[in-house]
Amino acid sequence: MAKNADEDLFSTASDEYRLGEQIGSGGSGRVFEATTSDGSTVAIKLLNPDFTSDQKRRRFRKEIRYCSEERHPAILRIIDSGAATDKYKRAPFYVMPRYHSTAKHVMSQRLSGDAAMKFVVPILGGLAVAHNAGVYHRDLKPANFLCDASGSPVIADFGIAHFTEDELITAEETRAQER
Repeated sequence: MAKNADEDLFSTASDEYRLGEQIGSGGSGRVFEATTSDGSTVAIKLLNPDFTSDQKRRRFRKEIRYCSEERHPAILRIIDSGAATDKYKRAPFYVMPRYHSTAKHVMSQRLSGDAAMKFVVPILGGLAVAHNAGVYHRDLKPANFLCDASGSPVIADFGIAHFTEDELITAEETRAQER
């Protein structure tokens, strides 16, 4: 059966994105490399349509709202969002810059004290900005610190964050047995 040329084309009001290879996955979704209409490379995080509950959708929307505003250079910036095609069962997605590694990779290298400080200080600054805004990440681990080609880190995956900011607050609470 021939592959439909448009089955991996995600459209939003702002742009069109053609999915490439899967570059990551987690409990709620998958991350793909993608190409914009002008040929730039980005990444798309797609909520897993087979395991998407109303609660996960609400948390994903809050993550999109929070990370769509430029808050700090070390907090992931979401540049676009939408809902996927029928193949992906209308699952929500967001578009972010394409990062080349995670802190897990950085930690596998032997860093000098100065290099380690250059890596950690921006993360601490980003966390301070988030905490001052009433946002508590709650899933800080090496895989959630993404690094660009120069090694500069950003904090990613606010999917289970606790938001107390007025415009982000909802009645959605973390229940027992949830992270």
